Amino acid sequence: MKINLGGRISFVFLKFTMNKVYLFLFLIHFSSFANNCNNSVKEIYQNIITSIGNNSLYPPELHFSDETRSVAYMSSKGITIEQKTIDLFCGKDNFEDKIAYIIAHELAHYYLEHSWMSNTGLSYASSIGEFVEDSSSLYSAKQKKLSESQADLYAGFYGQIAGYNTLGFGEEALTEVYESYSLPKELIGYPSFDERIDILNSRRNKANDLALLFELGNVLLLSKQYNLAKECYETILKNKFNSREISNNLGLSYLLYGISISEEDVANLLYPVYLDEQTRANTSKTRSGDLFNDPKAMISRATALFHKALLLDPGYLPSKQNLLVSIFLGKENHTERTNFLEQFKNDTLNYTVVSDLKVIASILVKKRYKRIRKIAKNGSYISNLNLTRNDKITPSDDYEKVLNLLGIQIKDLFFIDSKNVKGTDIAVSEINNIKLYQYNGVYIFSLNKTKSIIKEIQRLNGFIKTRSGLYYVYKN
Repeated sequence: MKINLGGRISFVFLKFTMNKVYLFLFLIHFSSFANNCNNSVKEIYQNIITSIGNNSLYPPELHFSDETRSVAYMSSKGITIEQKTIDLFCGKDNFEDKIAYIIAHELAHYYLEHSWMSNTGLSYASSIGEFVEDSSSLYSAKQKKLSESQADLYAGFYGQIAGYNTLGFGEEALTEVYESYSLPKELIGYPSFDERIDILNSRRNKANDLALLFELGNVLLLSKQYNLAKECYETILKNKFNSREISNNLGLSYLLYGISISEEDVANLLYPVYLDEQTRANTSKTRSGDLFNDPKAMISRATALFHKALLLDPGYLPSKQNLLVSIFLGKENHTERTNFLEQFKNDTLNYTVVSDLKVIASILVKKRYKRIRKIAKNGSYISNLNLTRNDKITPSDDYEKVLNLLGIQIKDLFFIDSKNVKGTDIAVSEINNIKLYQYNGVYIFSLNKTKSIIKEIQRLNGFIKTRSGLYYVYKN
């Protein structure tokens, strides 16, 4: 009896212990899963801050909260997002896009300085009704609706630049939040749930168009279509979207064009300039109807734009690097250029770029090859290219090969139905299931759906790769 009883007790104890082990293991797994989601939220937050690229306002800190009443909100401490909100989307489809929408929307209110939203739960808090009633004399419902519209457009553009389909999943995110928090669909003096959805959807196309302009601007700049690139960036700026990247890349449009129309010995060299696509940009001899045919004016304009980018973010390395190049090229003679570069002889951050520019300065005054070779050892691959470059070699036109690979004939490009990107002259169409953008005689093929022939096209002249896609540029 004792033995049997002891056996039963041991079995029960073992069963109880195993249940505790399973529970313990489950809690560890759940905690690890939640931590992974929280780490993803931190990464998303930083990516969107980076895409906004505006450090003229001190970037707000991200905080997590265990409260369950406000979803996400802006305060003097920064941006707070509740753990309940993260857990709501954690592990589900499109987690990053939905969280990115909420984060980008809150950041939009911060950077757009919608101070009336401070210390409230923004468009989500169950307590916002009281706040709206208290502040109705200062801020009308119309103003609040405008703020929400601005914030969604801002969130859509910068969220997409950061790589998230924020407005594409914004409606789902809002719906799930309202249901999970049991929020009232109608709030006095504030846009209703249905109005919020209408606002969100109305801004989606414009945000997508602006993000497309930024992408096409980068593609056009990399393919040396400086004037068309400039028009893309300027259209974004005219819509009151500014960031260090836009000012930097617009500055490059002017700088590279200025270099291309300079005297032949200057125009034929490569320069250590930096497009914010983690790509070294190149130059080619070209002419543009809208840009001035004055190299000094172009370089001066570029210098001003790089300074503007650095006002938004003083630590922004691409503009620091490009500013070095533009100031260097703005100097009148070899002595001025040498004296300018001498300021950076102990600057480890810019050492490689300065070495590249010393090589260029030496080539321009035709110093001995061995002496330049010695300087080039401290430079980048650009220095080596400048030393070995044969200016008589010009790239061949491979467009016929590319069109054949894509199954497209030249005549097909002139007889296709298209529509314009709103507010621009960029025509969008589709041919052989390939998206095509046409802009003043330049054709940009989006090759993301043609991966089977990408390796072949990559070897041909005119292929462009960005962080967001693969493109082939053909100029008629």
